[in-house]
Amino acid sequence: MDFLGMLESKIMNGNINKERYYYGIKNRSHISKSKIIKNGMSNNIDINEIWTLNYNQMSGIRYMFCESLSYPIFISVYDVNKRSLCAANLFKPDSSVINYLSKILSKMSSMQSKSSPSLEGRIFGMQNDQSTALLIDIIRLFASNNISLVEADLFGSELRNIAIDAHLGMSFNLLALDRVYRPGELNYSKTMIQFEYDNRDRLKYIKDLLK
Repeated sequence: MDFLGMLESKIMNGNINKERYYYGIKNRSHISKSKIIKNGMSNNIDINEIWTLNYNQMSGIRYMFCESLSYPIFISVYDVNKRSLCAANLFKPDSSVINYLSKILSKMSSMQSKSSPSLEGRIFGMQNDQSTALLIDIIRLFASNNISLVEADLFGSELRNIAIDAHLGMSFNLLALDRVYRPGELNYSKTMIQFEYDNRDRLKYIKDLLK
């Protein structure tokens, strides 16, 4: 059984969302926010935005990032051969959003070699006791498009700040204040109802932005 299957099986057992769950090939390094926003080198992925990027050194854009990630799910899919990246920040998306994401990933999948798959997937976010329904949908979407899961950082009770490098295909802990966080600084105690109220204006619409 591959890692996607193992993760889905663990979810079905019903206890995965009680504490932080991490799987990764190697620990994430840190990167300062000031570095990646310099000269327009990055895009901030807001709630219910989907971006794609074909990295070109001359274009200037290299990083996709998500700040203060709590209940939403932030995913990235990277083609290591073509340096193409899809990133999405999802919170209670409707079926049209999932269908749209599915079309993007299907196109990326069709361009990879069947004998040598090149798509790497990452999943971040969520808080303890949160429903796993959307997570299961994403896992199955990865599986149906032959996307290897190389990192999963889920649940717990802290905010996450994540940056994805479209040049190297790496993930980083984004240092939003250009320094390492102090113990407990990222603790998050708001309920989902409070989160939705705080972000009510951002949740009124869906933005699909393609680059």
